[in-house]
Amino acid sequence: MTKYSFGDQASSFLKARSDLMAPHPKGEEQSFIDAVINCKQAFKFFEFDDLVTRVEDEDARRWLKIVKGFTDNIDAQHSHEDKVQCIRAMDIEEKSEFSKAVEELASWFRGKSSDTES
Repeated sequence: MTKYSFGDQASSFLKARSDLMAPHPKGEEQSFIDAVINCKQAFKFFEFDDLVTRVEDEDARRWLKIVKGFTDNIDAQHSHEDKVQCIRAMDIEEKSEFSKAVEELASWFRGKSSDTES
């Protein structure tokens, strides 16, 4: 089995996790938009389907799909104000699911990037 270095993904998800931590100096909606931008950075190193294939852990795959769905939903909005309104319209469960998935992926990819460095 080939090992992959996931350092770029770890860094991106760690930044996204930091974006989601309170307090939100630029407001909650902007914090979510910033987190989406950082999550998209994690996906730029591999095509999304290729990344999911390289990740063998089922939980991590599920978290990736949650994050991808959230980022796609925000990206479908045309203007910044539309993105803000979309986030405002989300319920606490949707925001929590995204935040938890980002948290789990930050930890998972950090662990995997450490595994390949040793």
